[in-house]
Amino acid sequence: MNLRFIFAARVVEVVGARDLVVLVAVRGLFEGVVRIWTAAAWPYWLNAHGGVGARRREVLFMMVVVPWGFRSLATVALGPLRRWRAGRAACLATLQTAMICAALVMGRAPAPRLSPELAMLCSIVFELARMSHVVVQDGILAAAVREHPNDAPSVTSVFVLTKNAFSILGLPTIGLALANWPVQFSYSPCLVFLAATILVLVAPALRDDDPHQKDYALARREENAEDASIVDARRLVLAAIFCAAGSTATSALSLLGVDPVWGLLLSAAVAAAGSALVAFAVGSKPARVNFYVVVVRMFAVDLNAARWLYLTDDPVAFPRGPHLRPFFFTTVLAYVGNACTFLAVLLYKRCFGTWRWRTFFRFTATLAFFGQLLSLPVFLRVFASRPSLDAAFVLAEESFNMVVEHLADIPWYLLVASSAPPGADFHVMGLCGAARHLADPVQLYGGVILLRIFGVNPDATDDARDLHRYWQVHLARASVAFVAAWCAVNLTIPTGVPPGKR
Repeated sequence: MNLRFIFAARVVEVVGARDLVVLVAVRGLFEGVVRIWTAAAWPYWLNAHGGVGARRREVLFMMVVVPWGFRSLATVALGPLRRWRAGRAACLATLQTAMICAALVMGRAPAPRLSPELAMLCSIVFELARMSHVVVQDGILAAAVREHPNDAPSVTSVFVLTKNAFSILGLPTIGLALANWPVQFSYSPCLVFLAATILVLVAPALRDDDPHQKDYALARREENAEDASIVDARRLVLAAIFCAAGSTATSALSLLGVDPVWGLLLSAAVAAAGSALVAFAVGSKPARVNFYVVVVRMFAVDLNAARWLYLTDDPVAFPRGPHLRPFFFTTVLAYVGNACTFLAVLLYKRCFGTWRWRTFFRFTATLAFFGQLLSLPVFLRVFASRPSLDAAFVLAEESFNMVVEHLADIPWYLLVASSAPPGADFHVMGLCGAARHLADPVQLYGGVILLRIFGVNPDATDDARDLHRYWQVHLARASVAFVAAWCAVNLTIPTGVPPGKR
């Protein structure tokens, strides 16, 4: 118990009490509850309108992530406001107020008008608010890692675990509410309450009423002035504008009905140009880390819409399908997946904390490949006569993949923060975060093309006959992602070890 108390006291000392309140509010309530609730509610919005095909789902999802392309612009805008923390608090309070209004619209709109497109517009407001708060939390984390490198793994572990602890506590309520009441009755009031709570916690914590902290911040800026000049402000703004414009343009292609092949080529070109601009703006070392993330995301094509339809559609649409309940996907899988995060953090700290960067990322890429294979028996219909085994294998795949995914969370944050030029970590985190979202349209278009190559069309009226070929799509996706990840590791990830372990 004493060791735990000492650990907690050290985290408070490194991060700061007020910044820790911001991290708990943003990482815990916003990322751990609000984001989970909005993601869980999406299938209910779509199913409430007679079902929405995979193609339309992809268009809606693509538009919802558009605000993340503006992440680097938000970093540029919020960065100077760090010297006037009250100004930054005003920006975030405005976005929280807009989110409250959007939640009220979703709860009060008449049923015929409560279309998936309206849900998409309100979700864009949610994502814009979440993105801006994430910019602030990443700045706090980057500063803590830079100033206390020996405590970096512990601070990052707390950062990762905070989100999942809140998710585990909130998921039962979220699942039961969405399963038993109309979505607008459960969704809107709770979102309004959560947004108001975050507003109350974040705004006072960001007020600049501590003279000592203000003097310390000024001293740090003067100390890092020469190092920070490495990052040219004009280049940073240029890269930020390109990421925002590129993300908007490539996402809008889906609204214009552009052929997926052309959409893939144009989106890949924009992602490549954005990665080059990151190198132009912040230097080659952080740009190589960013390029690794972009490549991995591009080749891990998105099949979630088709996978959802195949696993959850009723027996009329898919007589041979597993017919899993939406509640299983939105609550059970999410609950188990978030619980596995604790195992991932424990494994990293106990087993992998001293591994070299390249060795670790090769290992996680290999684990991710084998994790994708766990659901192959479901798509091969090996357990067609025993539905409980279908659910068990899907659950095993999700649990394993969540462990692998969160194993890479801590080293990724450490790698980006430690590779940034001194004094510029706030901007590097924001720019890399925006650039990696340029890969999202590539994921979606790549998924459409892969389904087309194997003749799987989840929007067709007779799509049940394609179910026997979906396992080929799943295997191809896992193989392509594995090869791309290994190549990217060898080309971009440095050979060193995490800070504090040298």
